[in-house]
Amino acid sequence: MQAALNDRPLARHHCDLKARFMTPLERKLPLDVRRRWRRGFMRHVPGNGLVILIVCIVIAAALFSIVRAVQSVSRSANAVSTSHRVINVGENLLSLMQDVETGQRGYLLTADAAFLAPYRAAIAKVAAERRALGALVSYPQQRERLAEIEVRIAEKLAITRRTIELARTGEIEAARAIVASGAGRLSMDRVRHAFAAFLDSESRLLERRRAEMVAAERRATVQALFAIFLTLGAGSLAIVTTRRTAAELAQRINEAARARRRFRATFDQAAVGIAHLAPDGVVLRANSQLCEISGYPRDRLVGSWFESLAHPDDVPAELACRRALLSGARERYHSEYRGIRADGSMLWMSVTASLVRDDEGRPDFFVSVVKDITGRKQTEAKLLSGEAQYRAIYDSAVEAIAVIDARGNIQSVNPAVQHVFGYTAEEMIGRNVAMLMPAPTAHAHDGYLDHYRRTGERAIIGIGREVEGQRKDGSIFPLDLSVAEWRSDGETFFTGIMRDITARKTAERALAEAEARYRLTQEAVRAGNWETDLASFQTTLSRESMRLFGFSGEQDGRFERGELSAIADRADGARARAQFERAVADGRRFESIMRIPLADGSSRWIQMIGQTQYDAAGKPVRMTGLNIDITDRQHAEQALRESEERLRSLQNEFAHLSRVNELGELAAAIAHEINQPLTAITNYMNVGHFALSMIGKGGDAAGPALVEALEVTDLAAEQAVRAGEIVRRLRAFVAKGTGSRRAERIDEIVDTAMALSLVDAQLAGIIVDRHRGAAGAMVEVEAIQVQQVLVNLLRNAIDALVQVPDSDVRQLTITTRLVEAGTFVEVMVRDTGPGILPEVMARLFEPFVTSKAGGMGMGLSLSRRLIEAHGGAIEVGSATGQGATFRFTLPLLTESLSDD
Repeated sequence: MQAALNDRPLARHHCDLKARFMTPLERKLPLDVRRRWRRGFMRHVPGNGLVILIVCIVIAAALFSIVRAVQSVSRSANAVSTSHRVINVGENLLSLMQDVETGQRGYLLTADAAFLAPYRAAIAKVAAERRALGALVSYPQQRERLAEIEVRIAEKLAITRRTIELARTGEIEAARAIVASGAGRLSMDRVRHAFAAFLDSESRLLERRRAEMVAAERRATVQALFAIFLTLGAGSLAIVTTRRTAAELAQRINEAARARRRFRATFDQAAVGIAHLAPDGVVLRANSQLCEISGYPRDRLVGSWFESLAHPDDVPAELACRRALLSGARERYHSEYRGIRADGSMLWMSVTASLVRDDEGRPDFFVSVVKDITGRKQTEAKLLSGEAQYRAIYDSAVEAIAVIDARGNIQSVNPAVQHVFGYTAEEMIGRNVAMLMPAPTAHAHDGYLDHYRRTGERAIIGIGREVEGQRKDGSIFPLDLSVAEWRSDGETFFTGIMRDITARKTAERALAEAEARYRLTQEAVRAGNWETDLASFQTTLSRESMRLFGFSGEQDGRFERGELSAIADRADGARARAQFERAVADGRRFESIMRIPLADGSSRWIQMIGQTQYDAAGKPVRMTGLNIDITDRQHAEQALRESEERLRSLQNEFAHLSRVNELGELAAAIAHEINQPLTAITNYMNVGHFALSMIGKGGDAAGPALVEALEVTDLAAEQAVRAGEIVRRLRAFVAKGTGSRRAERIDEIVDTAMALSLVDAQLAGIIVDRHRGAAGAMVEVEAIQVQQVLVNLLRNAIDALVQVPDSDVRQLTITTRLVEAGTFVEVMVRDTGPGILPEVMARLFEPFVTSKAGGMGMGLSLSRRLIEAHGGAIEVGSATGQGATFRFTLPLLTESLSDD
């Protein structure tokens, strides 16, 4: 801002302020002209008495006309001055009313009595300004408008005093209710509207008076010139007349000089900032208050552009208003915009400006009145924020809030009332609050209010109480009600805060029922409460807990430290004490199982569980929990463990039997596969026998025969090994599993199962595709059981493919891959057979369910049990006519991954 002012050039025209503010008569009749008139008139005094008489008569008539013209000019000037004073006093009075409004709102928002200082100062000045304005107004129309202003001011002051008095006496909610009703804002808008009409009318009157003053000045000038010509030949009488006129002019000049001094004093000492601007916006003159507001010295302001004081964003608006004044579109303007002080801080300015024109109607200079309204803007922002917060709290409150008057009529409700009772606000406001009560209470409600008005005895005011309410649909429900009383303008109002406690009542009933059920449940399930004070370590048992520990109901349920654990088995008691102390120290849940010897020689197993409770400082104060009789559960678990051992043995037997059954299905294919190496061995042995016979005969054929015999012997040995490998695989498959699991390569398990299951696949025209996507993947399994699952799936696939016509493709695909981010390995068996019927597939893994005519329906059920026992899962997907796909997954040993 300082750089902007320093860079501003001086005004292109600096007018002499003294000449600018001289009256038109003073400029037209200087003192030396009057002296020349007097000297010339004295030299031409005629000697003829008749001429003197005639000249005197003529001069008298001219002087009379001049005096009348001067009086007319004086009246016009006084009228213009009066209009200016009326406008200034009116604007000051409106500003005072705004200060009254600001002080009231600031006090209500902050409850700070400091806001009452400007309010009281404004109130003290309002009466004086009202009297001054009444003394200046003379026109009937303006008096009517002034009367309207008086009424509006009185109305606004009454509302303001009432609001502040309520706030001062502590009834802040009542005061805010008045503010929230909008009566104050509406009253202030009426004041502004009345002032706007009054000032607009006075501005039009001012323009008319200015025009009349200019016309009077012109008439006075013409008449003065005419008198000058008549007095050229006048004598001594003309001199006398001229002296008298000169004296009057001197008096006017002196009056104008005094007026200028008064103006300068008023200009410099005004409580608001005032600046005179050239038509191009250059500051011609600035008073001290404007310097104080802006923070710039006078010599820095004068000669700079006035818009340099405005915030850059608000400069276009200020320039647009000045252009409107120059074009004649507006006579004056008032705006509020931001400014920049010399220290760079921002302020808010209220600027009122008007344009003064010269005698020819050309723009002469602007008069701008500047007021610092930063405090008011800040207060208004706080008020708006406070009102928004109050409205947000009132409207968003969970509790239903309603305001009624002393007659019980509803004045306002928040949205929660509408939600709770089902009525709209329009249906409730203005009606008696009894509409929200059931019939017995509603009939007596007005009587309660009347009794309170007569006696002052309170039945519910200031006291919370549970009552009943009635919704729009007629349903009756419980309410928590609290009522507050407050007064406004001598009237009594009540604010009721209601909370629907239907859920709480329901919960209380449910809690009572639950406690009763809990006691019955404890007795039924043989469980009891206990509590240990961590300061004294004294434990208290409930009646059911006493019974569980073998005590009679007449004994005291309090035990000192260590007494309970001493009752239990020695090892269990020591373990329970250690677990209890660790749970208290670590803040963990306590759980322990103890065996309690009973008097009849039997034992009872008690499970103790507990949780530490803390005080507000976080210090452990007690532990509470349950004692549960788990004797039956312990016996059942023991029996279950024995049953599981028997079941595991039966499962192994069944798995062995299943493998034996599978062996029967593979017998034909395996016999054909074994016959091949046996036939080859026989043939090789015959050839070897022939070769050996040739060696016995000797001759040249002995050498080649020996070589051939050796080769045939090697081939026979290979075929024998081949047959032995087939037999070894069969024995391994049929053998009973040991139940131990080892780390195995999944691809080796799959390849072994394929070699065992697909010996006849080529004979059936089946194309076998093997895809390896889990190279080196290791699983911890019992290999025989996984092979059993694969053999079952592969044999089922072959049985399905042989049903496919020879003209169609018979294809079997076996795939291994990693899934689920490398944490599982998946084995997939897919065929192009006829598929599985939907009604069969839904129950395919259940026992005795099969899609084969001669199947038992146990293979897939057993396969699922074996895969799930290894931590995996098996599933099937099929569409009729499109084959079937079986998948099973096994957990992967990720640390064992390696390349083959």
